[in-house]
Amino acid sequence: MNRRSLQPLYDNAIYRVRLGVRSLRLELHRDNTQLQDHLPQPDACWALIGAVNPLSRTYPAPLNARRHRHFERLLARRGLRFAQGEGSAADGSWFEPALWIAPIALAQARMYGHRYAQAAILYGKGAQRARLVWLAR
Repeated sequence: MNRRSLQPLYDNAIYRVRLGVRSLRLELHRDNTQLQDHLPQPDACWALIGAVNPLSRTYPAPLNARRHRHFERLLARRGLRFAQGEGSAADGSWFEPALWIAPIALAQARMYGHRYAQAAILYGKGAQRARLVWLAR
């Protein structure tokens, strides 16, 4: 799929991160003030990055699970702080696990997104609104 066909799906998706017992919605169209208490510094940059369904093509569940676990292990080995997250369609027609990483520089977030062949990643700074960073054309 190309960016033109994916853009409305990604723009209207629901993004969440599970921090402790709370599930927080990550917003593209308004500030993410609910993140303030969960960031290592008030202006820390963060990303929501998946490792499943490369280039938005559906892969078998067992392969997606392996890719997600591999990403978790990679981040842990590199000493990065992460939490479970997800992206889903507003109508529930699709769901993908992802990892929320904070702090992380944009270049590093892009590198992980490319490594797992993601079409886009969600990126934010502090409690500001998030943005989609497109990796695929």
